[in-house]
Amino acid sequence: MAFLGDYIYENGPIPAAPRQHTGTGEPYTLAEYRDRYAQYKADPDLQAAHAAAPWVVTLDDHEIDNNWAGPLPPDPARQPPAAFRARRAAAFQAYCRADRGPPRTWVCDLRTDFDDPSSPVVGAELTGISLTSGGHPDPAAFHATYDPIMAESPHWKYADLQRGYVLCDVTPERMVSALRVVDTIWLPSSPIRTSARFLVEAGVPGVSVLRQEPARTRPIATPQYPAVNDKP
Repeated sequence: MAFLGDYIYENGPIPAAPRQHTGTGEPYTLAEYRDRYAQYKADPDLQAAHAAAPWVVTLDDHEIDNNWAGPLPPDPARQPPAAFRARRAAAFQAYCRADRGPPRTWVCDLRTDFDDPSSPVVGAELTGISLTSGGHPDPAAFHATYDPIMAESPHWKYADLQRGYVLCDVTPERMVSALRVVDTIWLPSSPIRTSARFLVEAGVPGVSVLRQEPARTRPIATPQYPAVNDKP
């Protein structure tokens, strides 16, 4: 599915419309734009469309404001340019799923109900980490926080924050993904290695871990930064 924009509409409630927007007016803040997306995402027909096929999306104008252009609002008498730029930033943040948070690698089964471990697995998710953003955070702190959560989350197959990338070998029958990582981004001579391999098979929902090395919980002896907000 190639979706070319206007995923949401920013207008306030229209009495004659078959679906009513929540709230009393247009969204302006991050919370209001997130609420608008949540309302659209709750529509069962839209959920069915997402379940039927992968989507490639781009935005148009209504994800922010009707007929906006660059830093200029379409109605400067009603919203000054400075106020519109703040609104536009909030809309972009909501569209991009907001703050990405610390960069990490997640590998998970996708279930119809994550609160029910017996619910069917319907897909797989591999979220790759950034190569350098945030410097090199502390792996010991990461695993101290997330290993207990992973133990209680059977759909989680892998979680780590070693910097690197995912290399995928895809055929009609399967996708084998290799997680390639380095110990530190601060040394150009740091060797790269395969930390884990994952398998997604055609017609088999979910992902399996073919191999993984033990988690490296000892801090690296190079500059480290908390990866909050994913800043360089």
